Amino acid sequence: MLIHKGLKFRLESSATQRADMVMFAGHNRAVWNKALALTKDRLERKVPIMWKH
Repeated sequence: MLIHKGLKFRLESSATQRADMVMFAGHNRAVWNKALALTKDRLERKVPIMWKH
């Protein structure tokens, strides 16, 4: 029988590191939103979706 366990970790980061992580998450969200908008636009125009493998 295979048993899966969940683990929780807490980051002990400095104020500078926390600010960097928040900025990084914001940049990732902006890139995601742009890619999503491009994909939705291509789907509406019935153009094939761009795939990167």
